[in-house]
Amino acid sequence: MNLVANADDAGVDDPRNQGILRAARCGSVRSASLLAGFPAASSFVVDCRAVPALSVGLHFNITEGLPLVAGHRTLTGSDGRFLGKREAFRRALAGLLDEREVVRELEAQWLLAEMLLGQAPSHVDGHNHAHLFPGAAEALAGFLPERTWTRGVLPRPGCAAPPPAAESDPYACPAGLRAALESLTKRALDVGWRRFRLADRLEGLDLLESSSLEDYLRIIDSIPTGAGVVELMTHPGLCSTSSVPFSAAPGRERELATLCDPRLAERCRARGVDIKGFGDLS
Repeated sequence: MNLVANADDAGVDDPRNQGILRAARCGSVRSASLLAGFPAASSFVVDCRAVPALSVGLHFNITEGLPLVAGHRTLTGSDGRFLGKREAFRRALAGLLDEREVVRELEAQWLLAEMLLGQAPSHVDGHNHAHLFPGAAEALAGFLPERTWTRGVLPRPGCAAPPPAAESDPYACPAGLRAALESLTKRALDVGWRRFRLADRLEGLDLLESSSLEDYLRIIDSIPTGAGVVELMTHPGLCSTSSVPFSAAPGRERELATLCDPRLAERCRARGVDIKGFGDLS
């Protein structure tokens, strides 16, 4: 079984970058997703050259901060900033996101990431999972190269999630988020994502606050033999008072300590789990 432990939000700021790179040097993280339009994106790419085993993809963003493309009408507010994940989700489910705007922003972020990396990103996922939103899913389907690795949540056997309601808050709890993402993934496959590659399982949705060694060992032990490719979504980092609120939370350093705990690597070896990056998977 191949386990891709992917660190989200590279490029937010230097403390977050350094936490991700420390986890990569420990060997537990072999993949990271870059917020290409954020202030520390270029410095992350420079620093990660010292960790050549690290695959770097694009963390496509239409929910936080400033866009790379000016003039959006459905993706941004009157201040020119993205609307936040909850308002973007509400608009997407109401059919109010202009797919052409999403394509323009996706193209700009992809080309910037490609320029910084000197090669195409190894995969694409979405900040706050917004790449799965209606309007965004179609944009990815029409723009990304065939067989691109991207993030989705395939339903577990015997489970079927109802479609999310526009008035619901998928970010309120892990169970609600998983259900919404399973439904959105099914929709994305129906609008063109079958030409992409998705991991057979996505783990880590319930670890944003709790990320102890026991949590990670439980995930490793729960994965059945022959599961194929499993993506583990992680968020390691170093705390800083200057960081964005999520990155400044103490959970980022707890997660970093867990990822660097040698007992995690030992359990992976005992279970026959190979830690890979998306760039390692043919």
